[in-house]
Amino acid sequence: QFSIGAGGNFATGLGSSNKVIMTGAGTTWTSSSYVYVGSYGGSNTLSILDGAKLTTGTGGGTSGVSIIGRGDLISNTGGYGASNVVRISGAGSAWDNQSSLKVGEQGSGNLVEISAGGKMTVAGDVTIGELASSSNSGIRISGANSTWQSTGAVQIGAAGNGGNHLRVEDQSLAMLGGTFTVSTGSFLQIGSGYLALQGGQQVLLADLLSSSSIQVGGGNSWSTAGTGDLSITYFAPGADTSAFTGGLYSGLGGYTIVTSAVPEPAAAMMGVAGFLLLATRRSRRTR
Repeated sequence: QFSIGAGGNFATGLGSSNKVIMTGAGTTWTSSSYVYVGSYGGSNTLSILDGAKLTTGTGGGTSGVSIIGRGDLISNTGGYGASNVVRISGAGSAWDNQSSLKVGEQGSGNLVEISAGGKMTVAGDVTIGELASSSNSGIRISGANSTWQSTGAVQIGAAGNGGNHLRVEDQSLAMLGGTFTVSTGSFLQIGSGYLALQGGQQVLLADLLSSSSIQVGGGNSWSTAGTGDLSITYFAPGADTSAFTGGLYSGLGGYTIVTSAVPEPAAAMMGVAGFLLLATRRSRRTR
C-alpha cells in the first residue's frame, strides 16, 4: 500500500520514458491530491493491472486536477507532454479519481486506455485535448465489462488541434452523467461498445451526427457515421437495459444508449431518422 496525504501530489515523467506499475489484487495507492503522468515529458506510463487500485483526489476541493500529458508554454520550463499513457487492465483493476481529469493538456497522443475488465470513475469534469497544442489524445475503452464513468461535464477538444477522441469499442461501456461536448475536429468513436448518456439525448446525438463528430469502426480504422450506422435508444428510469447490451450492463434506466452494433437495422435507421427530424423541428421553432 502507498498513500500520499494532505498537500502531497505525485508526478511521473518530468523527463521521458518513466514507468510506474501497480499489479495484483491488494495493491493500492491512495492520494488526497492529483497525479501527473507526463509532466513536460514524453512516453511515460502508469499501469494499473490485475486487480490493483488507484484512488486520487480524496482531498475534496483542494485535490487539484489529474493530468495525462502536461506542458508549460508560458513559463517555458519544459516541453509539451506527449505520448503519455495510463493503462487500466484486468478484472478488478480500477482508478477512482474523485476530482477532475485532463487527458492531453498539451502535446499529442496522450491516452487513458481501459481494457479487459478494467474500470475508471471520475467525479469531476473531464477535458480531452484542452489547449491548442493538444491533438490525437483520448480515452479508449475496450472489452466486455471494461467501463469508464464520469459524473461531471465531458468536453472533447476544448481548443485542441484535432483528432482528440472518446473511443468505446468491443462491448465496453462509457457512462456519462453530465453535459457532453465534442468540438470541431474531435470525435466520439463507437465500435460495438456502448455509450450511455444520462437523460433523453436524441437531439444532442442528432447534432453530433450532422456535424460529422461521430465515427464508427474499430482499431485504427474509423469513418464518419451515417444515420444507419447507430442504434440509439432511450430507456426510462427503472427499465431493464441488459438485453440491449447483450446481458452485460443493467441499471442504465434513465440513459440514452448508443451503439454501432445494430441488432435490427431497419428499426435503428427509423429511430435515428426520427431523432434528426425532431432536432430539425426544434431548430425551426427556435428561429
